Amino acid sequence: MNLTSLWTFVLSTRPAVPISLPTRRPACFPSQAVWNEYSALARESGSASFNYCIDCTAEYKARMATKRLCKYPGTFFVKVGKIIEGRRRK
Repeated sequence: MNLTSLWTFVLSTRPAVPISLPTRRPACFPSQAVWNEYSALARESGSASFNYCIDCTAEYKARMATKRLCKYPGTFFVKVGKIIEGRRRK
């Protein structure tokens, strides 16, 4: 699947409920531009329960936590089918 067909798929499967994301870049994102792109895609493809930690990795979380840039250091990771998702502790 190329990026054009992926984007077409994402746009055709928009969530029924808008998601809520911070307007300011979380410290774990390297730049405002990266956050803007990520949040735009997340709004198109996420669900009402979406949060940005879902796309993190254990390695990246560990690096950000060491640098004190991870707001949710209790995030843990679970395998869902063939995908590993980050989940925030409640």
